Amino acid sequence: RNPWTWSSCSRQTMTRILSQWGTTIPCLADGAREDSVQFLPRFPGQKYNLDEQCQLVLGRNATSCPERSPPCEILWCKPTRGSFCRTEGLPWADGTQC
Repeated sequence: RNPWTWSSCSRQTMTRILSQWGTTIPCLADGAREDSVQFLPRFPGQKYNLDEQCQLVLGRNATSCPERSPPCEILWCKPTRGSFCRTEGLPWADGTQC
């Protein structure tokens, strides 16, 4: 069985939209699985501090550059100790303490 399923709300919405065009899609008839929706217990920024966010992006030796990062904006990191700060243009993870 395909692990990707429609929630009942999404199925109803898509069925309504497609019926306006006179179209149907058989996979929308699949029932929603009870375990198909899983929510994270926390936001990523509540789980990973700035150094850990940098490590996820640039490797295990990376550290954050708080002097370069305007609070809650672009994530700036040093890939290794003694290296220069750089950015991949990514924002701080949702939930990061500003």
